Amino acid sequence: MIVKMQKLYAAVRVADKNRLLDSLRRQGVVHLEPVDPAAAVPGERTVTAIQRLQRAEQVLSSVTAVGEVPDVAPAVAADRALELFAKSAEGRTRLAALHRQVEQLAMWGDVRLETLESLRTEGVLVRFFKADAEDASKIPGECVEVVARMGKQVLVAVVDRGESEIQFDESLSSVRPVELPQRDRPAVLAEAKKIHEQLKSDGEEFARLAHHVPAIIAERRNREGEAAYIVADRGGLAGEALFAVQGWVPADAADELSANLRADGISAALQFLAPRDEDNPPTLLRYPRWARPMEGMFKILGTSPGYREFDVSGLFMIALPIFTAMLIADAGYGLLFLVPSIFFYKLMCRKAGKPLTQFITVIGVVSVIWGLITCTFFGVGAVQLTRAGGVWNDIYSVLKKVQLIGFVQETPADTMTSVRLTITRIAFLMGTIHMSIAQLWRSLRYWPNLKALSHVGWAVFLWGMLLVVNSLVLRDPLHPATAYLLIAGGAMAILFACPNRNIAKMVGLGFASFPLAGLSTLSDTISYIRLMAVGLASGILATTFNTLGATLAESATWFAGGAVILLGHALNVGLAIIAFFAHGVRLNMLEFSNNLGMAWNGHSYAPFSAQQLQEN
Repeated sequence: MIVKMQKLYAAVRVADKNRLLDSLRRQGVVHLEPVDPAAAVPGERTVTAIQRLQRAEQVLSSVTAVGEVPDVAPAVAADRALELFAKSAEGRTRLAALHRQVEQLAMWGDVRLETLESLRTEGVLVRFFKADAEDASKIPGECVEVVARMGKQVLVAVVDRGESEIQFDESLSSVRPVELPQRDRPAVLAEAKKIHEQLKSDGEEFARLAHHVPAIIAERRNREGEAAYIVADRGGLAGEALFAVQGWVPADAADELSANLRADGISAALQFLAPRDEDNPPTLLRYPRWARPMEGMFKILGTSPGYREFDVSGLFMIALPIFTAMLIADAGYGLLFLVPSIFFYKLMCRKAGKPLTQFITVIGVVSVIWGLITCTFFGVGAVQLTRAGGVWNDIYSVLKKVQLIGFVQETPADTMTSVRLTITRIAFLMGTIHMSIAQLWRSLRYWPNLKALSHVGWAVFLWGMLLVVNSLVLRDPLHPATAYLLIAGGAMAILFACPNRNIAKMVGLGFASFPLAGLSTLSDTISYIRLMAVGLASGILATTFNTLGATLAESATWFAGGAVILLGHALNVGLAIIAFFAHGVRLNMLEFSNNLGMAWNGHSYAPFSAQQLQEN
């Protein structure tokens, strides 16, 4: 239910300003609306401090706290953590560059540049050359030594007294002088060791700072409370004698708000007004108990219906788990969602919130049920049972007797065709029911305006379009009722689309908007085929990984085969999660919402409240 709101105007004497704001924050029911949004912002230092605390909380939360607790303030701990985090990132980057240099200097071994320079000052010159292996022994010099091999070539050190040029025979064409590197390998290794030790030391300090995560969270909430208070203060209208604020309050909380202000001894002038057409009140959803899991989903999506739109949480709570189960299409995968949400319920509630945990549980239950209906468990279905032979044929026979829809047929090929066609038929039927509900619900919003009959007509038209789609996609013979449904629904959609006393104008406007909208019903209905296509693709992918794993187990080891199967199913579960957002959510947020006329242009009710800060 979308809660009715009232516009609140409250004015007090300037001397009572802080008392008013304190009382409003304690009661936590007023969604403040600044008089001048440009002025209702906290200071830059406050914003920066909050951002740094948030960032420190993020980087430290992934670290296990060990060692002694540093005796520093939370803000200091946060700044030090961010400093160490940035320093460590730079150190790791530098360390990676040094390791590449070590690899490039491998041919020089442990030669030190300072040693070569010392020899040079003593009159001993060491020069290096690259040459083919067969030419190395022909290089002139007092002492010629191969110091490294590089494929077909070698690195040769030539030691002479004096700095005279070495004269090479023309036959030694492969000999090329090699310049000394800017740094020697031991020096690079020494720097790398120093950085590694520093990273280790910083990591230990970082782990000690992780003890301060709760204190950093508390400090962040305090700073956010200060910022919210500043915004509330600057968002009001201040004069020489009076201070006033405006905002929105749930209609059922208005009387209690007035009584609490009087109980706090605050003399305030209050005015409560119903929203005007040009107002844009915040949206407060009060979910039915059975639809409360959708609250977690809407928080993830970051969407809110407009104040004058529809509360679709109940319908989403029915449709979204069913669509998700069809996309997952496997009872085994359903158990992967269901089992953790049951056995680790309290832990998941702490980490993800109770509504989202309950939603995952519902997804798991419905997915297991759908997987059992379609006889699929971790990619093993009726088709694979017939090919396995032996006792699996007996199981296959049992499935034929207990199946609910009739997927399992006499042969594997017939079973595959039956699965594809039956699920496609179910997907189109569910899509039509889904969108028809949206059109009929929308008509109730317009009733008794004649425009309501237009949406009733579109609901009828959708059922005619279902028969057309079944004929086009499933090759069904065109049902005799198709024409009646399309004509009756289309006529109502055209005649009542734009009610007007001028009949010609009403019909003309209806005809103008009908072709595009009619084509949209066709595309929207066909769009639900994704429920079959994605689910079938998931099943084929699971079966393929099972086959690859079994083949590898027979030809190599069971360990290798098992790894392939586990990784394959993990990938498939990841794709199923993506499919949930890309397809399951889309069918509700786009196809259904378009038929319902939902724009999702609302902003959530966010009261000025100390409790809200505790939840952040």
